[in-house]
Amino acid sequence: MTLPIDLVFVRHGQSEANIIQEREKVDKSARAPHGYYDRPDWQFRLSDQGREQARIAAGFFDGGLVRHFDTGYVSPFIRARETASLLGGPDFRWLVDDRLKERDWGFYGAVPAQDRAEKFPHADRQRKLSPWYAQMDGGESLATDVFARVRDFLGTLHRERADQRVIVVTHGEFMWTARYVLERMLPEEWEALDADRSYRIRNCTLLEYSRRDPQTGVVQPALGWRRITYTDVHDRSPHGGHWQPLGERRQFSGAQLAQMVEQVARLDVG
Repeated sequence: MTLPIDLVFVRHGQSEANIIQEREKVDKSARAPHGYYDRPDWQFRLSDQGREQARIAAGFFDGGLVRHFDTGYVSPFIRARETASLLGGPDFRWLVDDRLKERDWGFYGAVPAQDRAEKFPHADRQRKLSPWYAQMDGGESLATDVFARVRDFLGTLHRERADQRVIVVTHGEFMWTARYVLERMLPEEWEALDADRSYRIRNCTLLEYSRRDPQTGVVQPALGWRRITYTDVHDRSPHGGHWQPLGERRQFSGAQLAQMVEQVARLDVG
């Protein structure tokens, strides 16, 4: 058994929470409206713009999802379910899967962005030093917790959805972690991409993997190509929205490992 022939991840459209989060980033004095921090993260709806983004993304699947996909999975979070309902229309059927939920930001994410450094200095520092390994107070790390969910979900696809076409509506952090797993990245490679603004996972981004050669149409035994599409600003998609080869799984010689090690300065510990 192997993974699906086509595997497409879609980030949900802009949510009510996304608006508040972006506002806090640009205006340090901005405060969320009354009741914002009393609502569980899973209950936020899409904004009007988010609903429009989902409708635009639906147009990328000419003829509807039923024509292009055998199976659909969706996060239980309301913003993901709302996105899926707009992507697939009234008849396409979805499997709700808790493994696809957003990263749990714990107590760190439950306070305004302006207050996090003061209230949770360790988590805030670790997030800046190494976002891949950072553990949020009372929440999840990408490298351990979300990684485990991604691996488990991919195992299900491996066992149950081989040779199918599968679409998954989920969240940005889940998709970033799926990239780490499927593209067999190193931590420094992931963190470099995470810091590169040209590789953001925007709302309603399509992250596609395929076993089908985009040039010949021949299906290969393993996923071999990746494409990232910004559905609302297609011309800004990484690599122009074109398919990119994943390459073979890498092995490193001792000399190469030693060269990697030398990229990190030694501490003067006496």
